[in-house]
Amino acid sequence: ESKSDESTQFDVLDLADYCYAILFSNTYRAAYKEFLCIEFPRVPIPTSKEFFLEMVCKGRELREIHTMHKNLENNLNIEFVGIGSNEITNISYTNERIKINSTQSFTNVREDLWDFCFGGYHGLQKWFKDRKHSSLSESDIKHVISVLNIFDETQKLMVEIDDIFSR
Repeated sequence: ESKSDESTQFDVLDLADYCYAILFSNTYRAAYKEFLCIEFPRVPIPTSKEFFLEMVCKGRELREIHTMHKNLENNLNIEFVGIGSNEITNISYTNERIKINSTQSFTNVREDLWDFCFGGYHGLQKWFKDRKHSSLSESDIKHVISVLNIFDETQKLMVEIDDIFSR
């Protein structure tokens, strides 16, 4: 549990959350692009206590959703539809659908979520590719829906982080 508050005290988790938020800033990544390609990221020293605490808060939110310690609702109304074996035979994206075979798909998936990339990886696309010719379990289906909602929330938080970063 973090110790952040209006005092001057903070702990190592607060520092980790600050760094996590910074690393999810598109503004930061654009400014430090050359360093991100050749060495460890350089995280800027906070410009104020308020900036630090706001970033800690956003970083904590990101960490909690990325580690799935915070459950998100399926606000995107993504559904797995169709009749079949749930086997992943041919992955494709079209018309807000991730098709896993000729008869089954995930619906209500925005293209930006399907293409969501961080650190050079399209996480969900790789997840499906690694499971080709496997059948999705109910748990797998719930996981995909959760991940898509996590991507959506991550994008929202990234905008908020950039707003804080660019003040």
